[in-house]
Amino acid sequence: MEAIASGHALESILSMTANQRERALIARQTALPPDRLATLLFSAKETLFKGLYPVVRRFFGFDCAELRTPPANGCLRLHLTQTLCGELPAGESYDIRSDTTADWVLTWLAVHRLRRQA
Repeated sequence: MEAIASGHALESILSMTANQRERALIARQTALPPDRLATLLFSAKETLFKGLYPVVRRFFGFDCAELRTPPANGCLRLHLTQTLCGELPAGESYDIRSDTTADWVLTWLAVHRLRRQA
């Protein structure tokens, strides 16, 4: 759960979390205000990290996942931009569910059980 970012926090999210294509997508879409979508993207990438870390067992950055289409119907799809481990190849996508209020973004993810390769 994240508070909708503004000011310096919003600038930081856009510069550290979103790549150039994602920033362009945020700027051109009209379904959500840019501050809400940027916060949603940040929260979704954090959710993905927390969901996949038990399998990957190493830090991976925001650049490892990319938003390619605007969210719709409470779902934001992130695509892996690189292989994180054998079970998590580049190109695989994850649907992050979301809900928003006037001040907050909530994101969650459920993944089937993955086994970590030794």
